[in-house]
Amino acid sequence: MERLRGMHEYYTNTPRHWSSHSEKYTGADSLISALDDGWKLYHRVYRQEIILSGGRYTHIYFFELYKDQSIATMAVMDTPIIVRLVKKYHLQLAETTPHAEDETVEAPAIKIRA
Repeated sequence: MERLRGMHEYYTNTPRHWSSHSEKYTGADSLISALDDGWKLYHRVYRQEIILSGGRYTHIYFFELYKDQSIATMAVMDTPIIVRLVKKYHLQLAETTPHAEDETVEAPAIKIRA
């Protein structure tokens, strides 16, 4: 995948590491850093609506990534750059919902085929 230039140049100036052990979700800069580091996107991305305080809501996108023999799911907060990335690479968008009693952000059960 080519470098994601022209979307937001400053996102790519400083690489950003993300780990699901330290943060539930991250920003677009972490996804761009992973892609720059050689990770590739699978064709499907999952989107989950979450409710924030004050009745506001947003979406979390779950990107399936692979590199060599490694597979990862990165949870990324909704931003215009993410919406453009999904459109630009014609990623298949699938909606997922949390359990009614549990509004926490968790990656959906994803089966990845080799």
